[in-house]
Amino acid sequence: MSGLTVPLGERRHWADVWTPGEAVPDGDGGFTTSWTRGLEWAVAVRPTGADESARAGTSVATGSHVLTGGYHDGVTRACRLVVNGRVFEVSGVVQPDELPIETVAYCTELVGATPPTEAEDVEAFDPVRDGWIGKDGRP
Repeated sequence: MSGLTVPLGERRHWADVWTPGEAVPDGDGGFTTSWTRGLEWAVAVRPTGADESARAGTSVATGSHVLTGGYHDGVTRACRLVVNGRVFEVSGVVQPDELPIETVAYCTELVGATPPTEAEDVEAFDPVRDGWIGKDGRP
């Protein structure tokens, strides 16, 4: 077993994990994707490169990043990750050594994208209320 690829102390950012929901009519005959925010995920954000290209007369910038954190089965290619207001589209997910210890998400930053929103904000995670730890602070 190789251990962690990114030490716990380097996971300095919180990523909101957003998953796609139902397709919602947009009023113009099309549909938009609704998003649901899940739990936060403590991650290290590492840039791997950037690209800027011209498409349809506009400049489109993308940045590639690797986000690494503890094992999280909710991080999939279908989700979006939001870190400090920056939106990342997940293009691949792996667990090193195929063990549920760490999750590595290969992402493309959607530069200038607005983070997803939902009609009602989810309730903040409370580890005591949600049964993760006891009132004495122990699991």
